[in-house]
Amino acid sequence: NTSHELNTLNLWREEGCRLIQQNNKAFRSFLSESKYLLDRGNYDAAAVYAQIAASHAHLNHSGFFVSPELEDILSIIGQKTIPTRSYTQKKTSQAKEKSRKILHVVTRFFLIGGSPRLMRRWIQQDHLNSHSIAFTQRSHSCHSRRSSNGNALRTKGNYKRCPSLQFTSN
Repeated sequence: NTSHELNTLNLWREEGCRLIQQNNKAFRSFLSESKYLLDRGNYDAAAVYAQIAASHAHLNHSGFFVSPELEDILSIIGQKTIPTRSYTQKKTSQAKEKSRKILHVVTRFFLIGGSPRLMRRWIQQDHLNSHSIAFTQRSHSCHSRRSSNGNALRTKGNYKRCPSLQFTSN
């Protein structure tokens, strides 16, 4: 009985390793396509492939829990598509600290739920940094063009205002 159980566990382990390798290969393929499109300036399509890669890795374990390459691609898309502006800050004790530009990448944004509330509160309470929101997928729920200290935008596209994202700048 124990020998049979060990054989079964070994078979599962081997199959798991094969699946992880297959999933990793698929993830790398999506990532490669995203990088290819990014290098050619096709930021919308690069963001879509980055989203596909992330979704694939989320649903199909690919042997890792974080991808610096994927984060780099999304960071470059943000740098290339979000206009640089000189943002004014309130003169507070924090104003002497270095301000950062924070890009929130959103696939779907629903009007209710914990994620929109978390993002809204984060942005409302963070007066030091400039926040922008990038939508990677069109959704029927809501789209916006502004946040408190930055932008809410899709890499290209026009969206109507969304009441849940009408943050006030303090």
